[in-house]
Amino acid sequence: MHTSDTLPCPLCHGRRPRCRLCDGSGTVTTALERIHSAERLARVIAPEWRGADDRQRPGVTTFSLAAYYRRRRFLRGKAVAARGRPGPDEAFGIVELLDKDGQPLIALHGLAWGYVGEGPAGLANVLADALPHLFPATDDARRFVLSLPQDEPWRVP
Repeated sequence: MHTSDTLPCPLCHGRRPRCRLCDGSGTVTTALERIHSAERLARVIAPEWRGADDRQRPGVTTFSLAAYYRRRRFLRGKAVAARGRPGPDEAFGIVELLDKDGQPLIALHGLAWGYVGEGPAGLANVLADALPHLFPATDDARRFVLSLPQDEPWRVP
């Protein structure tokens, strides 16, 4: 985590001994703050949505970020790579976080790449949070996402 990529924890502001978001550090990355905000927004705009996947609302970045957040503790230690491919609607792609054997851990349907927008920003946040060994700062992930051809599959590493 790069020091310029940290913010005060939005849950505890460093005052609690063991916060579930920052794990007691008092700070979070920019990516995690945005992912957490999306999860809170998803709970407000669709309180009935309780699942840890985004297939009920495909193509909506907020729900992809919320689905990632709800499985984040499981994914963070296991995800070592990611890949994306264009989806059937061509507006958003399908992004998978992969384990060490190349098997998908989660598929997200509301993320995109190759242009500036909400979908690519969401993808950059997920990559920065899930793969800090490849993207030490959110800006590193953002540059990678913007460099990808919009309608082509990709993989990292």
